[in-house]
Parts: sequence; structure tokens; C-alpha cells
Amino acid sequence: MGYYIAELYWGKGIMTVAVRRMCSYVFENTDIIRVFAEPYAHNEASCRVLEKAGFQFEGVLRKNAIKNGVSVDMKMYAIIKIDSEPKETNIAAEELSEAHRSLLSTLKKCEKVLESDKLPQAQRTLTERRVAALKIALTLIEKEQG
Repeated sequence: MGYYIAELYWGKGIMTVAVRRMCSYVFENTDIIRVFAEPYAHNEASCRVLEKAGFQFEGVLRKNAIKNGVSVDMKMYAIIKIDSEPKETNIAAEELSEAHRSLLSTLKKCEKVLESDKLPQAQRTLTERRVAALKIALTLIEKEQG
């Protein structure tokens, strides 16, 4: 499994929820029984996402990749279908609430930026796209919260 989230959304719990939901979908709708990820060993945030999503650390893959011309270690994480079943039914309400609050706050800031008449068109377009993405993410979280 691989994933990326824009820096604007780091630390909001969004990726943990997304990883859990993706694994749940895969396990419920396919015959796949193992999902693995190999984050860079130095990427502590990505490793934490996997741990919070129920993945187990399996080891270090020494000098497994080249990044910016340098050999770097990677970590191996995996989740097995039977490992995910009890955890998936209980996505922490507090994580969803925190993600929801953070996204809502960011949405309000973006909408305030859009109120400016002096906003360059390129920045306006980018901000409008962010607003659309934030609204989608908020809808998904609200759906998850019931």
C-alpha cells in the first residue's frame, strides 16, 4: 500500500482513517488476506499512520531504496485480514472528531481567503479546489460518524 497526503492535511488523522477504510474495503470485497506497506524508515509520521491503522511492524529493509541519490532503509508493515476485523469495527470516535474539527477549521480559513477581491486567479483556483476536497472529506467523516 502506498499513499500521499498534501502537507496542508498532515496531523489531522485523515490518512489513518483512509488506510483503515481502504483495508476494510479490500478485505471485505476481495480474496486478499494481506496488505503491506514499506515506508521510508525515517518517515515517522507514515509509520505511525500504519501502526494506528492496525498494521504490525515486521522489520527493517536495509538499503532498500535510493532517495535523492542516497541509499535509505525502509520498514515493512503488514496487516492480515484476521488482524483487522476487530479493529475496523471501532475507528476511534475521537480520531474522527479531531479530523472533522481540523478539516472544518481549514475549510473556514479557505473560504475566508476566497472572500478577498485581490486574490490572484491561480491562487483562487487552487483554494477553490481545496474547498471542494475539504467538503468531500468532511462528508465522508460525517458519514462514518453516523
